Amino acid sequence: MNNNKCFKYAKMTLSDNLSVIIDADEYNYVSHYYNSLKEFRTDLVDSSCLDSESFKIVYGALIKQEYVQLDEALIEAKRAIGHTLGYIDYSNNSCILSDLVDLKIYRSNLEDRVPFAALIKTSLQFSEEPLKEKSLFTRYSNLTCMKNILNRQFILSCAYEFSAKDITKSNWTEYINNRKVLYVFKNIK
Repeated sequence: MNNNKCFKYAKMTLSDNLSVIIDADEYNYVSHYYNSLKEFRTDLVDSSCLDSESFKIVYGALIKQEYVQLDEALIEAKRAIGHTLGYIDYSNNSCILSDLVDLKIYRSNLEDRVPFAALIKTSLQFSEEPLKEKSLFTRYSNLTCMKNILNRQFILSCAYEFSAKDITKSNWTEYINNRKVLYVFKNIK
């Protein structure tokens, strides 16, 4: 029997008093940044095509940061509506920007994550394939990408997308498949 389990998210200890939850795709960026001398550290370039992006409904898991209570992370997620999200694309030295238009949060018995459906404006593609989730976080333009990662209270782990020409901010919740939201959530590790 093979008991090998792969996980997309892990706690990374950066110093004696700093540990953060990161996405496996962010590991190289965070590791390289922290293992470089300060004078050689560079930030990622923000990249966006907001004019050509379309509305997408995405499902996934809202994962709280280690040092934050879930209630705090949920409040912060609601505050992020109408703001910019970032996704680390380290292979292209960029942080791809998207807009969080709206967010619906579901209940969960877990203490560190909850299911969600979100309406976002993005050029990113999302996949249900295991370990292919994309991690989005609130992207504050006055902070470096690294400071955003270190200070983020939550990650939106996005693993499914749905789009249609007639999706709007006022009707998007009519397109949500609640069973699918819970199915996608259950499969995020």
